Amino acid sequence: MVSASPGYQPRRRLRAGWWLACLAFFLIGAGWAFALPVDGTYDESQHIVRAYGAASGQVYSPPAKAKRGGGAWYQVPRSLLPGNVHCPWKGEDPADRKDASCQHRPPDDTTRKRTGTTAGRYNPVYYLPVGVPMVLLPNHTGIVLARLVSSLLSAVLLASAVVVALRLRNRLMLAAVVLATTPMAANLNGAVNPNGLEIAAGVLLWATLLALLRTPEKTFDDATVRRLLVLAAVAASVLLTVRALGPLWLSGITAVALVVAPRGRIPGLLRRRDARLLLAGVAAVAVFAVGWLLMSGALEAVPTRGGHEPLGDMVRLMTVDRASFWTDQIVGQFSYGETTLPSWLIMFWYAMVAALVLPAGLLASRRDRWTLVAVGVGSALALAVLEVAYYPTLNWAQHGRYVMPFGVGLLLIAAVVGRYPAALGEAGQSALLRFVVLGTAPLHLYALALVMTRFQGGPGVPVNPFAGDWLPPSGPVLPLLAMIAGLSLLVWYGYRGTGWIDRWPAGGQDRAAT
Repeated sequence: MVSASPGYQPRRRLRAGWWLACLAFFLIGAGWAFALPVDGTYDESQHIVRAYGAASGQVYSPPAKAKRGGGAWYQVPRSLLPGNVHCPWKGEDPADRKDASCQHRPPDDTTRKRTGTTAGRYNPVYYLPVGVPMVLLPNHTGIVLARLVSSLLSAVLLASAVVVALRLRNRLMLAAVVLATTPMAANLNGAVNPNGLEIAAGVLLWATLLALLRTPEKTFDDATVRRLLVLAAVAASVLLTVRALGPLWLSGITAVALVVAPRGRIPGLLRRRDARLLLAGVAAVAVFAVGWLLMSGALEAVPTRGGHEPLGDMVRLMTVDRASFWTDQIVGQFSYGETTLPSWLIMFWYAMVAALVLPAGLLASRRDRWTLVAVGVGSALALAVLEVAYYPTLNWAQHGRYVMPFGVGLLLIAAVVGRYPAALGEAGQSALLRFVVLGTAPLHLYALALVMTRFQGGPGVPVNPFAGDWLPPSGPVLPLLAMIAGLSLLVWYGYRGTGWIDRWPAGGQDRAAT
């Protein structure tokens, strides 16, 4: 039975589209999961300890001076982490940093020892499913399986955002999801680190709220609206719980979505019983998330290496130094910051972002144009305020990846506001999407090869992911094949999968902006 709704997509095609997108994003994350040594991504060893603790029944541990003056203690098997786990990146001088062969193989002894972690006070929601493989297999295999679970969780959310784009028949939103999944985001997806799932939740929340609030009336049938509401509630709940900044990003995303909503849309949604029930559920999750933060002391910053620069000097340093670190890391600054994609590749990624965002802003209404500006400027200001707030205790500690759950809204909003979709037409939208999937694919693959080389041969050696004093336990070929398979699926999506998107429906462009 075919619905008369202009937003209808055959259910089987949507289901197939979800599975293929989920597989593509999962394989991209799996490439990173197979490739890296333990602690090959920011703070991974700290999150591994927290994940094992949560999944083994140690859901809460009292705040203590367990690691760097904070965190908490957990009982963890001796077999889980390599000895000298931090040696590849340890040392202020890059010349002192080594390849991953410096790590000592952990013993086969599975007896537990008291282990401190800086992530010990974090909410357990992300760590419970990710930690299960490490409880079953407390060794490197368990860690790789935990990474794959993390990649799957992120892939589920990103694939759901893709289906929202398919339901909207919006190729630009599909391009926005691809651009939001930067090599840095993919690296985090394939690691034991909640930041990747947080970014994916931000992408899905933006997509669902914009679909609900910006789409012309009666585009969707009742069942579709209900599914979008459920997806929005799931994304909001994940965002609230996986990291301490989640409530802040949820507040910002919701505020912007309300600003861009046309008059009368919010009351119309609130008249729905399912919307009110889901809103109450999210409110309950918010109470839990905030309660955990207050109980665990996760927001407390223990003075360890604080700075004492005057505010004026801090602003100058953020403008000339920290800003480049933030923008580089959003695309690709890996390991513990010493392995960065070449600047021209990072600039090319931002050129693809500009190809979507700038024309959309120029062709949008004044309100929507200023909304785009507000999201971009607000992302930078949020990082600057956090730097100033935590500088006395943590010194320069804020990363560009932290703001991505909110900042990706720049891409998702650009995909739906103004007259840009109609101006491009179906052919122009398809051309831009193909440009994006073809442009991003080699950057993802090169990023993986670059970071593999860094850990296999040490910092600064010529790129060669097939050799080195250390090799991934599964070999160097499997990570590359997984990445190539995932990227190939995304490229196919850009060229053939969008055939599932019917012609742009009459009036389907953003009426709210006209």
